[in-house]
Amino acid sequence: MNKKYLLFGLIVGFISITGFAQETVKTHHISTMLDSALRHYPVSTQRLELEEMRQLTDEQLSSLYLPGIQLNGQVSYQSEVTSLQINFPGFSPPELAKDWYKVNLDISQLVYDGGQVKQTKNIEEHNYKLKVTEIEVMEHTYKEMLSKLYFRALLLRQQKKVYVSINRSLGSTANEMESGVKSGTVLAASLKSIQAEILRNDQLILETEAALDATLEYLSAYSGINIHPDDSLAIPNISLPEAKLVQLRPEWKLLNLQKEKTTLQQTLIKAKRQPGIQAFAQAGYGRPSYNMLEDAFSDYYMIGLRLNYKLWDWKFNKREQLLAKQSGGLVEKSLAAFEINQGAAYNAKKAEIEKIKQIVDNELEIILLQQEIVDSYEASLQQGIITSSVYLLEVEKFTRTLLTVETNRIKLINARAELMFITGKINFNE
Repeated sequence: MNKKYLLFGLIVGFISITGFAQETVKTHHISTMLDSALRHYPVSTQRLELEEMRQLTDEQLSSLYLPGIQLNGQVSYQSEVTSLQINFPGFSPPELAKDWYKVNLDISQLVYDGGQVKQTKNIEEHNYKLKVTEIEVMEHTYKEMLSKLYFRALLLRQQKKVYVSINRSLGSTANEMESGVKSGTVLAASLKSIQAEILRNDQLILETEAALDATLEYLSAYSGINIHPDDSLAIPNISLPEAKLVQLRPEWKLLNLQKEKTTLQQTLIKAKRQPGIQAFAQAGYGRPSYNMLEDAFSDYYMIGLRLNYKLWDWKFNKREQLLAKQSGGLVEKSLAAFEINQGAAYNAKKAEIEKIKQIVDNELEIILLQQEIVDSYEASLQQGIITSSVYLLEVEKFTRTLLTVETNRIKLINARAELMFITGKINFNE
């Protein structure tokens, strides 16, 4: 087994040397791309605005504890005024003017509200956490999408290498067959069949290059990093998470916050059912004052307490509490469904990873055997038993197998990355 993985290390080095002929310009890492993508993601910039809104909302609610001061003025004329229909000798009742003038300064102060303001502030603070977590959910989805694009680019490059390797083999075979066609030992139709296959592979190479260019364009646009087609994309080293860890998923956090919000809403609904007490004061100047029988301008004032309590609300408050409780039950079911789905996805991805690992292990065994074949063909070539074309075809087959192993290795790391996103524990070791 140690020999196998030593050979695997040599394979990686071999492929890195025998990749594209043109030297790479830069090496990009997926973690750097994800960090840069979030900095350019408009949704991520909403945190600052949310924090400002949270502070404004808190100040707005806190102002309800402060006294309210209001200046009111009124000028009116009325058709009738209060009069005394009394006739006593030597006594004449006062007559009130029909034009009235008043200027009042009204002050009110909240004394007791049953905790409504406090609970409302708690809910608003909770809403802020919900919105931030919603951003985290969108960021998680965004990073997962970029990860898929990154590994797609890696796989497309490997596919291109495989197609190029196949065409080298076919080209070598075609060159050998041309001499056979000239000598009459090989049918021309057989040569044309090989040439047609080369053309089909050329088409696949063009399609792969187009898909790769488009994928790199997407990566550049989303990450804000200019990625040249010749740039290298580093393959991360990802270790398997030890547990399902669904609690690290932002969706799990969001559902729990929604559940907690329904409890806070029930507390606020109960607070609304409590009596409210306000202190008030009024000072004014006008005609008439509180003494309606005095037809003269004078000042006046009043202070007191005001009680507000709804004795009967036709069970409106009770139904509101029941609705909030039922909403909490719905969220609990959504949370349970989420945990089941994530658990199933986790198990399925773990099984896929094990399958790919077995394929890679089998291919490593094949490579060991093919290496022996190549060594045997090399000895035969030196002895003149086989031609160089036969030897080169076997070497090309060996090279193609190396590329296939590297492709499956990328698929294995991609599957581990997908498992990482399923659990919510994102950690690219580069």
